[in-house]
Amino acid sequence: MASIYRTGYARIDAESTTIDGAYVDTEAHTPNGPNWGERRRAQPINVLLPPTLRWMEALPEVVRPTTLGRLFPRIANRLAASWSSPHDCAACLHSLLVDDRGGRKGFPAEVLDDLSDLRDYLTQQNPLQDDIWSDVKR
Repeated sequence: MASIYRTGYARIDAESTTIDGAYVDTEAHTPNGPNWGERRRAQPINVLLPPTLRWMEALPEVVRPTTLGRLFPRIANRLAASWSSPHDCAACLHSLLVDDRGGRKGFPAEVLDDLSDLRDYLTQQNPLQDDIWSDVKR
């Protein structure tokens, strides 16, 4: 699944240190380059996006993931973005509910309830599709 935050790539003029007013780090073009070990990845948007709010409002109240949206808005954004593709959403839910990597802390019980309710609702809403869970790694 592609990132919901990626909007495309900006073109960088080799003679300029700005892109549409944004600073371009010219250290990356020095012979020694930047010290990547000291740099952090950009943090994802940690607020509910308008499409996510509309998706949540469209869900029946009994399956609306309000606790998930409050505690983990970036995960709610990801689920909302994948909801229209049942197979993608099933894979996303599976990756959240099953610890394939080992050593994860896990979610609070209320968030697990939200995720389980969404999984059940997704399955219920797509009965005629090929088993949406069949492609999911088990």
